[in-house]
This record gives sequence, C-alpha cells and structure tokens, in this order.
Amino acid sequence: MADDLEDEWWLKSSEAENHETQDNNFCVCSSPEDTATSYLRTILPKWKKLTKSELPPGSPLLLIITSSAIRAVQLNREIQDFKGEEAKCAKLFAKHFKLEEQKKYLAKQICHMGIGTPNRLQALLKDNSLHLKNVKTIVVDWNWRDIKSKRLIDIPEIKKDFMMLLQTFLIPHVHNTKCKIGLL
Repeated sequence: MADDLEDEWWLKSSEAENHETQDNNFCVCSSPEDTATSYLRTILPKWKKLTKSELPPGSPLLLIITSSAIRAVQLNREIQDFKGEEAKCAKLFAKHFKLEEQKKYLAKQICHMGIGTPNRLQALLKDNSLHLKNVKTIVVDWNWRDIKSKRLIDIPEIKKDFMMLLQTFLIPHVHNTKCKIGLL
C-alpha cells in the first residue's frame, strides 16, 4: 500500500515513509472462496459482543469503504447475516442522503457500522461528523470490480479520494490504535 501512496503526485517520498503500514496493521486478506459475510466473520469473530457495547453517536466499530453508492447498497444487503438484527449501519454516500442530512443523522444516531465512498467519508471526517475513535476495523472493498472491470483503485477520481482519505485519516488512526485494515 505504501507503494500505491508513493505513486501519487501529491505525496512526496518522505511523506510516504511516514504513512507506511506494517503487516500487523492488516487483517488476513479475503480469499476467492470468501463471501463478504464469511470474510467479516473471520476478521471480526466477536462482532455480536462488540455490538452490545455503548457507543457515542457517529462513531462506528466497523468502517467499510466502497467505490460507489450502488456497490455500498449491494454490499450492505450481502452482509445482513453478519450484521445481525441489533446492529445499525450508516449509509455514507452521496445518493442516500445529502451531506447535511448525514451530519444530522451521525450527530444523533448510534451506528455500529458505516459503509460509504471515499469522498463522502472524507467529507464527514473533515467536518467531525464521523468519528474514528471506536473503529476497530476498516474494510476496503478492494477486489470488487464494476461493470467495466475496474476496482476502486483503478478509477482515477476515486483513487485520489481514497489515497487522501488514507493519508489524512485512516493511516494515522491505524498507527495510533489497535485498528486493522482488511481487504475484501
């Protein structure tokens, strides 16, 4: 991942070194046989117990990053079994709510999981509406390909937003906590 960061025109080599991640910052990667639900059960075996903990509004336990709103909705449906009936999921992408509506929602609602696009997640984090304090795992929907066979990292606008999100918020959070990154 540090190599991907270094390739970006806006990130100097010395800055990339500051954002290096270690193997212990990552969960096991998903295998081709894994479904989204089976992968999440592997990396978060105590999910049901975690969802019973007290959480402040706007501070999820799990953050899932997808390439688009359509994929976020699809993935959210796929993981219904994993989430369980008690867990609340915040849908954090442009087609679901306006930014102001999401800010209000996050200010009032407890959400165990957030699923969204890099641009919207970054906007909500910048504005302090979304908080990483309780995030235990960040899952990147890395291997999913759209109708044009492009992954999240293959689409220039999304790649730029994703890299900025990593640099500004996610890697510092992972370095300062026990949070891990998983690649689905």
